[in-house]
Amino acid sequence: MALSAVMSMYASAETVVRTVYRNSKGFKVEFMVAMSSELLYAHDLVVIAETEDDLIKRINEWKDNVESRGMRVNI
Repeated sequence: MALSAVMSMYASAETVVRTVYRNSKGFKVEFMVAMSSELLYAHDLVVIAETEDDLIKRINEWKDNVESRGMRVNI
């Protein structure tokens, strides 16, 4: 039941990527669930920061944290 509630939040959802230079064209948000004991693939991470330096710092912290748990990150 909780899964269907989460999936319904993304039904027909669209978004854009905003930068200081321009916004991307709109694209559909997709939500997929794999019924498995291990996560094979994940995407669509959003990291928000006030400055480019802070953004790079936050991404590297996240990447280091994920890799320390034995997962692989491809940026």
